[in-house]
Amino acid sequence: METPYLTVIYMNATRQNNPPQFGTASLDLTTGLTVTYADNTSGRTDFWTADTLVQKLAIFQPKEVLVYWHSTTQQPPQNLRTILSLSESVTFHVRTIDSIGAFSRDVEERTEYSYCRYCQDSMSSTCDGWR
Repeated sequence: METPYLTVIYMNATRQNNPPQFGTASLDLTTGLTVTYADNTSGRTDFWTADTLVQKLAIFQPKEVLVYWHSTTQQPPQNLRTILSLSESVTFHVRTIDSIGAFSRDVEERTEYSYCRYCQDSMSSTCDGWR
C-alpha cells in the first residue's frame, strides 16, 4: 500500500559563501505521523547537492512538495525538482520568502516574550516581572 505524504521543505540560502541549509517535515495523511529532518547541503553556493534530503524523499515518498526558499541574494535553482530527484508525478510548489517572521529572533528572546505574555506561575495573561 502506498502512503500519501505531504512534504514541506525550508531552504535557507542566506549564509554568504555557503550552500543552503534545509529543514523538512513530511506528514502522513492517513495517520497524522510527522517525520522531520534538518541538515546542510554540500557544495558551493551556485552548485550544490542535497543527498540526505534526496534519501529522505526516497524513503518517505511525497505526493506533494512545497519548498520555501529563503534568500536575499539568490533565486531558487530552475532545476530544483531535478536536484531533489522528484518525478513529474509529484505536485511541486516553490515559494520565495524574505523573512521567517518571529522565528528569526533568538530563542532566548522568544522565551522571554512567552514567559511575560503567559506567566507560567499563575497562567494569567500578564506577568509582574521577569524571572
